[in-house]
Amino acid sequence: RYGYMVKEHLDRVAEVLGSEFAAAALEIFHPLDKRVYQGTAPRVVAAALAYLAAERLGRHTHMRTIAKILNVSKYSVRDTAWRLRRYVRKEEP
Repeated sequence: RYGYMVKEHLDRVAEVLGSEFAAAALEIFHPLDKRVYQGTAPRVVAAALAYLAAERLGRHTHMRTIAKILNVSKYSVRDTAWRLRRYVRKEEP
């Protein structure tokens, strides 16, 4: 259920920024243990995942842009992205 809500929010980001953001964000999200994001709103997790996906894709996107799309604080995105970044597997070259 939580994953479904995150996916719905990522679909909203994909409408604005492109479908590759949602695909890359879901790729980051699925291997994560739920304890990593437990207690965080799905909308904030989706925004943080979209930001991490932008980094992975090498596309410069401001946190505030993603935050505005999902109507969350850019500081929530920053803090959640920082927390999730420690658990995300590095993409192999």
